[in-house]
Amino acid sequence: QTSYRQSFGPAWIGHIAVGNTMQFLHFLPNSTLGLPTDIWLPSTKNIEPEKSMQYALGAEYRRDVFSLKMEIYYKDFENLLEYKDGANFLGSSSDWESKVASGNGEAYGFEARWAKEEGQTTGWVSYTLSWSTRSFEAINGGKAFPYRFDRRHDISAGINHTFTKKKSLGLTWVYGSGNPTTIPIARYSPYVGAHPSKDAYVYGERNNFRMRDFHRLDIVYSYRTFNKLGNGIWSFGLYNAYNRLNPFYIAAGVNGKDESTFYQVSILPILPSISYKFKF
Repeated sequence: QTSYRQSFGPAWIGHIAVGNTMQFLHFLPNSTLGLPTDIWLPSTKNIEPEKSMQYALGAEYRRDVFSLKMEIYYKDFENLLEYKDGANFLGSSSDWESKVASGNGEAYGFEARWAKEEGQTTGWVSYTLSWSTRSFEAINGGKAFPYRFDRRHDISAGINHTFTKKKSLGLTWVYGSGNPTTIPIARYSPYVGAHPSKDAYVYGERNNFRMRDFHRLDIVYSYRTFNKLGNGIWSFGLYNAYNRLNPFYIAAGVNGKDESTFYQVSILPILPSISYKFKF
């Protein structure tokens, strides 16, 4: 990786970076209906290592206790893996290489982060606008499609306030555009009179549907203790404070009227937590 930084006055710094990486483990995502079954696979004599080139151009501004960072980036990938059409789980088959396809991808976007890093109250706001696509000759008719983690907008904001030397409160809110997934475009009954749960599905383009947007609020209250043996921190947290039912995956099923339907599966509702950390 090569990078160059240049100051422009007392407050501004610009940078350019170029990186070339290689990885011998392949991440294989599953973006069809049902529980995600993402796995990692090794490179072999038939499957080359993943390669990527990344280019970044950014600027940073600092003034007193405030900072602003901005960057645009582009990343090109080679030798990525995806399931071939009709294959969605490798199981224990020894012929797993025949069930995957190798292709290319690209990702690009803009990132910005504003932060107040000192004082009784600190915080930050960050935003990412991004695109991520994949292209495989053996998948989707060779047409590029959005990657499973193609998230157009990504926002996070946090604030931390220190009331006293012992007491502090932190709030973090995150938001992300819905992830792409693949759902059927048609269905048919395998035989006359078959129950809808036996329906066969016809799939169209890869990752042709986006799930609902994701967002949640996390709250943490901390209480510090001090004694001769060391310092302790009690933390009382609330994950997903307003109990947002964020999508985890889309499943196919049958409703109360014996009709085929798709429904969203959510996990991790509002969850309280207590932890204690001691340093000596």
